[in-house]
Amino acid sequence: MSKEPRKRGHWKASAVLFLLSLILFVGSEASAGKLYVSDTTLETVLRTGPGVTYRINTSVDVGTEVTLLKEENDWANVALGDGRTGWMPKKYLSGELPRRIVAERLAVENKTLRAEINQFSRGKQELTEELNRLKKEVEGRRQEIASVRQEYESLKKGAADYLSLKTAFGEVTTEAKENKEKLQEIQQGYTDLKSSADLKWFLAGVGTLMFAWLLGFLMSRIRRRRDSGLYR
Repeated sequence: MSKEPRKRGHWKASAVLFLLSLILFVGSEASAGKLYVSDTTLETVLRTGPGVTYRINTSVDVGTEVTLLKEENDWANVALGDGRTGWMPKKYLSGELPRRIVAERLAVENKTLRAEINQFSRGKQELTEELNRLKKEVEGRRQEIASVRQEYESLKKGAADYLSLKTAFGEVTTEAKENKEKLQEIQQGYTDLKSSADLKWFLAGVGTLMFAWLLGFLMSRIRRRRDSGLYR
């Protein structure tokens, strides 16, 4: 069942309750001496006495509420709400509010209810628009949260990768340092070895020269001795 029929039923029930309350109110007021100027005439007048020969005090509209003070033949002595009193024909009085007045009051009430319904409808529409706006805003916030969460996960993964790379870089740096030290040791050893080899070749050369010089010197002595032996 839709909400619109429920609203109509609600307003109908309210109207019925209003009419019942009005009828009960009218009945209670009538029993207490409250009467109304009926719609059998357009308007009536209050006179100073019970007859058409008496002076007119004021005119009274249809639906005017009066209090019955006393009756005399076909005339009734009534009091208005402002305290004024006078006489009027009893045939113009009724214990019920005239239908025309009831209809006018119901029309006013209906107009008021319609205005309230329209206001309620506008309020409902505004609330619906506000609700839709809030839903869109919530959805936007959800998307922002999802985006931030994704960025966080990316940064988290990036941080883990960074730490891994940092650790690997440290290990490579340490290994490179060790390799550099080993290379320096190898270069130093090569330099020392080269220096040692050069020294050996130098000594070997010097030894060869010395041997050649000594051999030449000995040969020269031998020749000199031979020569000196021939001349003897």
